[in-house]
Amino acid sequence: MKRFLLFLIVAAVVPFNTVSCAPKVESGNRILHIISEYRNKDGFEVVRIGAMGTSLAKAAVNIAVSSEDDPEMKALMNMVRDVKKMAIVDYEDCSQSVRDEFNAKVSKALDGAELLMEVHDEDDTFRIFGIPSKDGSALQDLIMFSPDDGNLICITGSVKTEL
Repeated sequence: MKRFLLFLIVAAVVPFNTVSCAPKVESGNRILHIISEYRNKDGFEVVRIGAMGTSLAKAAVNIAVSSEDDPEMKALMNMVRDVKKMAIVDYEDCSQSVRDEFNAKVSKALDGAELLMEVHDEDDTFRIFGIPSKDGSALQDLIMFSPDDGNLICITGSVKTEL
């Protein structure tokens, strides 16, 4: 659980610190397709929020933020305004063969995506992939992947890196 919380914290911090240039590679939709293939496997848990769900969530948060005068929340909402879909996957409890197969497919789908950050902690590896805009002001298809822990977060759309 501590690792998963660390995973989410890093996921929240990364957009503030990344600036780079790379060719456009649409990894997010490929990852979502792979997630759909495995969602019914034993021990494979998925929380998926589609375009309608993200729109409703953003609208609800916008209403809450507009009634308060919190500049940090308004900046955060501006950063995630263009997020289209999101999937959070925990497959730590899957059989080793399913984990290996899923990890191999995700790794292949991420070929060509730019590795923005890689963190090593003892035997665990945590990688963040994305497609930076040419001016570095946004990231598309942000994917946070920890194959050793069996965790993945996929955010399609665009996340701004500047407030």
